Order: sequence, then structure tokens, then C-alpha cells
Amino acid sequence: MPHRNGRQIIERVLLTPSRLARLLEKAKVRVTEARMDVLACLVAADRPLTHHEIAARLPQYDASTVFRGLTEFAAAEIVWRIETGESDRFFEIADFRYDGEPAVRHPYFYCVKCGELRCLREVSVQQSVAVLAGASDIEATDMLIKGRCRVCRPQA
Repeated sequence: MPHRNGRQIIERVLLTPSRLARLLEKAKVRVTEARMDVLACLVAADRPLTHHEIAARLPQYDASTVFRGLTEFAAAEIVWRIETGESDRFFEIADFRYDGEPAVRHPYFYCVKCGELRCLREVSVQQSVAVLAGASDIEATDMLIKGRCRVCRPQA
């Protein structure tokens, strides 16, 4: 299970159904049972999920309903869409600050062999890019590091 510090766990626990509904309303996204269930699935997840994983966890909804909701949530910055360059996209509920605005995004590690996607919450994307580029005002949206995880990498 990926490491989460206490604050991220608390922030996710605080995303109650009524707060999720307010997030949708604030983003001008219609509140429906299906959308609330998709968001609840992402809040409960301990890692980013693919559209297929979410649809499998919510068999009462058509896969296209789930995908349309995810696309709308990503456009409203309620969820983060992570593109790996492979066939599946991953989705993760956005981390929110205490004022209700989305937090700064974090980098991800993607294993090119097994397809595992891991959050690297210790540092923000903007901090990472600033260190790499020596810049002070970065407007990056995501960072994906690809390689082989500990399980998949060749043993010496």
C-alpha cells in the first residue's frame, strides 16, 4: 500500500458526501447518484484507479456513465487525470486545501512492466520542476516518472 501521511488521510476522510456534493455544485457539475458514487470510489481508493477499475467497482453503472463523469470531474479539477502514455488513464481524487481549492499536484511513478502507478506525495510538481529548471514561477500540471518498480526491476 502506498505511503500516505496523516494529513492526506484526514483530508480524504473529511470529504463527506455533503462536502463532495458541494464540490460538484461549486464546479457547476450536476449532482447525481452515479457521480457521487464515482467520487466516493475515488475517495476510498488508496491509489489512483483506471476507468476500468472504477467501473468494475461500480457494476450498477454503465462504463460510459463512469467515464463521462470522470471526464467532467477532470475538467472541473475535482479529480486529477494521470496520462501514462499507455492505453489506460488513471484518475485520483484531487487533494484539497482547507479553503476547498485544489492543492498543488504531486508527481507519480509508473512501472513500465507491471503498470503500477504510485503517488510521490513528498514533493509537489512545481517544486520538482523548479529544482530541475532553476525557475521560480512554474505552471506545471503533472509529472510522471517511468521506470521499473522494486518488484519488476532486474535483480543484480
